[in-house]
Amino acid sequence: MRFPINHNNCPGVPINYHPGSFGFKRPWNHHPGVDLYTNDGEAIYAIEDGEVVSTGLFTGPQVGSDWWETTWYVMIEGRSGVFNYGEVYGPTLQVGQKVFSGDAIASVKRVLFEDKYRPHIPGHSTSMLHLELYERGSTEPVEWLDKKPATLLDPTPIILPLWLKEKPMVNFQFAGINL
Repeated sequence: MRFPINHNNCPGVPINYHPGSFGFKRPWNHHPGVDLYTNDGEAIYAIEDGEVVSTGLFTGPQVGSDWWETTWYVMIEGRSGVFNYGEVYGPTLQVGQKVFSGDAIASVKRVLFEDKYRPHIPGHSTSMLHLELYERGSTEPVEWLDKKPATLLDPTPIILPLWLKEKPMVNFQFAGINL
């Protein structure tokens, strides 16, 4: 298993009360994934071996979220479940294609308009990998309005140890822990 982006270009894994963390309550929904802030065009790597089960539009006017740039997603099923790699450039992978841990699978696409940059949010960027995790057999991203969808899982317990393995000095302010 490997961290899905270059850890040197990512300030950390949002946890607890950080707006990019899994389950963070937003005005209109709960955040269904983890935002790994990085640079536009940053390569994304498969966390584990798996098979592409779905690709499609993720954000933008065509899917009813015109406050975000148009981005795509790639869902890959592996032994941990189905990882949804969202907010990426149009995928080049095909449904049914096999991938291996560490394979380059997509590139991060800027999702937020430049005026949406939030300097008060630790580590914030207008470009990020939005990572979700679902139970095996899932083939579409879901929205988390009130009750957490049964198939939606928290990817943090998988990706945080991968981050710490690469970068053991943690910025606890970014992680949302008050020491």
